[in-house]
Amino acid sequence: MKKFPYILILASLVLNTPLRAEDAAQWKVQTAGLRVVAPSLDGKADSQGAFFQPPGVTVVAVIIPTGGNIVSIDQFKSTVDSFTDDKGTDLLAAKSSSPFNKPGFGMMDNKKTNATVEINAAGLPAKGATTLNISGMI
Repeated sequence: MKKFPYILILASLVLNTPLRAEDAAQWKVQTAGLRVVAPSLDGKADSQGAFFQPPGVTVVAVIIPTGGNIVSIDQFKSTVDSFTDDKGTDLLAAKSSSPFNKPGFGMMDNKKTNATVEINAAGLPAKGATTLNISGMI
């Protein structure tokens, strides 16, 4: 069996809300999924790889308020400020030719009691990286 060079054990996520600082601590953020797509084997930069996706990393996070409900999330004002691995690789620095592989927040699903968000980066973690660190504002 061949070992894959990109094995990630943990994805940690820190999101700040535009609310007061004391309110931000009242939100629970859980990592719900991780997808790492290596470049396609044909070597073409614009080719899709696994999952029929362009190369890059997607982290799915579930945001849960500890009290009350989520009324709405403005996807267009939400930002990802930093997306790095524990080796210091800036995953946001990589550029993609795919219009479907833009860095930042992707799909969002708001269900009042929680919200599921996809956070995308076109870069790939360094070999041996075990942790992803993401910070931004929702």
